[in-house]
Amino acid sequence: MEGHGSDRHGETWHAHDREGGVPGSPGFAGDTEPTKTYYYEKYLLLDEGSSAKAKESGLSIVQREMARQWFGNLVTCSWWDYLWLHDAFAAYFQYFSTDLVYPDWRMNQMFVVERHQQALEYDQTPRRPITTSMQTPEDINNAFYDQTYSKAAAFLRMLKYTTNDTIFQQSLVRYLKQNKYVSVDPDVLFEAFEYTISKYQFNFGEDVTVTNFMKHWTEQAGYPMINVVKVNDEFIITQERCLMDTPDKITDSSRWYIGITYTTESSKNFENFNLATWCKPNMDKCVLSDPQNDGWFIFNVQSTGFYRVNYDTENWSSLVRQLKERPYEIHVLNRAQLIDDSFYLARADKLHYSVPLQISSYLKIEDDVLPWYSAINGYSYLLERMRRNNTEYTDLRVCVSNLAGIIYKKIEDQVVEKKNNDHIILTSWNAFSVWACQLNNEVCIRSAFDYYTKWQNGEKIPTDIRDAAFCVGVHITNDISTWEQMFELYKTTRSPSEKQSAQTAMACTEDESLLSRYLNYTFETEDGPIRNQDYKDVFTAVSSTPIGLNVLIDFLIKQLKDDPKTPENLRKAFNKSYNQVNNNLYWFNKYHEIVNQNTGCSKEFTTTDQPTETSTPKKQSTEPTQLDTTLSGGTDSTTSSGETTVTQYPSTKTEQSTVSTQYDTTLSGSTDSTPIYTQTSSGETTVSQYSSSTAEQSTISTQYDTTLSGGTDSTTPIYTQTSSGETTVSQYPSTKTEQSTISTQYDTTLRQWY
Repeated sequence: MEGHGSDRHGETWHAHDREGGVPGSPGFAGDTEPTKTYYYEKYLLLDEGSSAKAKESGLSIVQREMARQWFGNLVTCSWWDYLWLHDAFAAYFQYFSTDLVYPDWRMNQMFVVERHQQALEYDQTPRRPITTSMQTPEDINNAFYDQTYSKAAAFLRMLKYTTNDTIFQQSLVRYLKQNKYVSVDPDVLFEAFEYTISKYQFNFGEDVTVTNFMKHWTEQAGYPMINVVKVNDEFIITQERCLMDTPDKITDSSRWYIGITYTTESSKNFENFNLATWCKPNMDKCVLSDPQNDGWFIFNVQSTGFYRVNYDTENWSSLVRQLKERPYEIHVLNRAQLIDDSFYLARADKLHYSVPLQISSYLKIEDDVLPWYSAINGYSYLLERMRRNNTEYTDLRVCVSNLAGIIYKKIEDQVVEKKNNDHIILTSWNAFSVWACQLNNEVCIRSAFDYYTKWQNGEKIPTDIRDAAFCVGVHITNDISTWEQMFELYKTTRSPSEKQSAQTAMACTEDESLLSRYLNYTFETEDGPIRNQDYKDVFTAVSSTPIGLNVLIDFLIKQLKDDPKTPENLRKAFNKSYNQVNNNLYWFNKYHEIVNQNTGCSKEFTTTDQPTETSTPKKQSTEPTQLDTTLSGGTDSTTSSGETTVTQYPSTKTEQSTVSTQYDTTLSGSTDSTPIYTQTSSGETTVSQYSSSTAEQSTISTQYDTTLSGGTDSTTPIYTQTSSGETTVSQYPSTKTEQSTISTQYDTTLRQWY
């Protein structure tokens, strides 16, 4: 009775006790008897053209499906309520079995940034518990498309560290041997641990059992945040459910059994996983004695527990100082934890935004890649929501672009200059080149375009820079012939990894007609050029840029919203997007000025207990900014006169003479084709407008420069912000005059969302 849908990493379907195929099954490979398992070919058909990440995905998926033979086939969950008994072990061993084979890949640590932190983010908004009642086919179907497997896998990792390697291993052996060919519920798994703990006389904790510990985690939604304050010689620890800050102000009194681990500045012992104490659901607070330690302290050693940690201002300041002076004295997983926790605690309104922004400033001296992955997630959230204010968004984007350029240059030097072929270096070269080039970092753009030019000339380029090279090539040339070349490569290449690169690159164009054409291919027949299994990747790629997002919104409104053939479940999902609109606008109105004041672009970081309340938009300055200086990255050309600020953005709409000319013009920001952004402030009203410096662009008004290169977007509505007192009003009038009133409102609302 088992069935599995897609997930972010493997896109693997697993069908148990059924012979039928799955959507898009042509192109899938592999099956096992007596069950059938279908795979996307890009994850298993590997060749010399496959990137390091593709090879990792292929191997880890094999490990995952091997785990399913035992946890899912040999021992099966008794009902859909307990589906996590299959998925948790599959996701867990996908990383930790691979780590046993290739320890230098550091998959045990990548689990924290790719699964653990992902699940924390997902579950910070109200979700169902991982053990939940399934009453309808729709409930069962929805279970395959959430992040339960990541959260449940993180629970298994937490259970392992709450016990030890021997207890964990022997408990699973007993669970499998005692229950082979049997359907079980989670109590059977917990009983196996209880037996093993008793057998080895392991001290699990006073009045705490594995069953009541794990039931609180598996049968309750969400997860906790602990607040740690040191008073004299004692730590005072309280817990509460960690939730996003939203207009409806959700409250929840849930509590959990939390095993506490910690270290201090004096001990710096990040290898001691023995529990210092238990914080239990019936405790209002738990007290931990620590009489001889001064300085900073860190709880949740190596992120072994599935919870976030908040500290008082003094300890956060001490941790920031440590990170800026000697970051490597803190374990790399806790460095990643401090970045991830601080960004998401700020989103929950439990921490001032100056703290995560100040913490992340230390990254300029961070050489390990893991904390950078946490920073990408934190900054991506801010960038997506700061787009409603052009000036503030640009300030933040320049800062993050400079930051991204640092790690990109470090990794590229490792690969190119030092010939470092370590797996984690190669996969990070791929990830950080895409990130830095999307942020229009000049170093990344130049390097990626050089690789693209070599590829155009018939040279072989490294597979791990191919994603960035193809995207930058399509974006800079921005002509139909380049896009058609990528489309032809997508259709004809026999390398799944190269096909994936071309597929993503086609979404990097600024030509809206090509983006619309790309999306429309997904609605063609089964013989169409875009395979069903690639639909998700196509939509994800197109939505990754502001221009693509506008085209996608128009496409969805035209193709899905008003089409009577649209399936009802898809229509519901489409309309459900309204729920996020108010939350995003709420965040922007509450936090955008705070973020803008603490990016490090305009002044020193500040750390205060309460956000500074202000209703006056930040004025631009021509003085060098802190982050620009410390990161030594490029800046936009900005001049200021009175209350009028003019910022010039390099355009990608250059004369189409030669590829090299286009490239030079794009990077130099030639004024022959550069749109001018003017912000005029008078009284309490701020109006932002764009005017073009070329006749061809004279009628174009744009809201913002694009994420990739600051090009213009002729479909974006003009943005007007009026600030009066403490009230900020953001308006996005629609440009789609031909639409009906309802469609116009819908279109405008969706654009506000983004």
